[in-house]
Amino acid sequence: MRHEGRKRMGFFKTPVTVVERIKSFIQFNDKKNSILDTCCGCGEALSILAENTNAETFGIELDGHRAEGARSVLDHVLKTDFLNTRISNSCFNLLFLNPPYDDEAIAGGNTRKEKIFLVNGVKYLQSGGLLVYIIDRKSTRLNSS
Repeated sequence: MRHEGRKRMGFFKTPVTVVERIKSFIQFNDKKNSILDTCCGCGEALSILAENTNAETFGIELDGHRAEGARSVLDHVLKTDFLNTRISNSCFNLLFLNPPYDDEAIAGGNTRKEKIFLVNGVKYLQSGGLLVYIIDRKSTRLNSS
């Protein structure tokens, strides 16, 4: 990851126009839904997705300032690293993933962080749940380890 990206802890906000476009393709059922954003920033993307729905929002954010902002627009926010959380499997209807883009040294090798977030995140989706995976095609190599 470049120096600027490291200063921002890998956080790159999903543009509002992209979130609104994504939302136009989603139709929530009338039951209570639960949605998770593993790098929620200030909560803007998740709050747009949940607007005018019966969804309960859960956000995780590493940066304290952004987590505090998310608390004002989301139902539940943890200020921590997503990879350090303990979450019950199969409990979310929608998983919004806009992961950090970087290499992570694991057991002597390098694995892309976005792949780590994907592998660790999908187990939290309910059967039939929806994964929204925001990925920057320029900065990733999903086929690498």
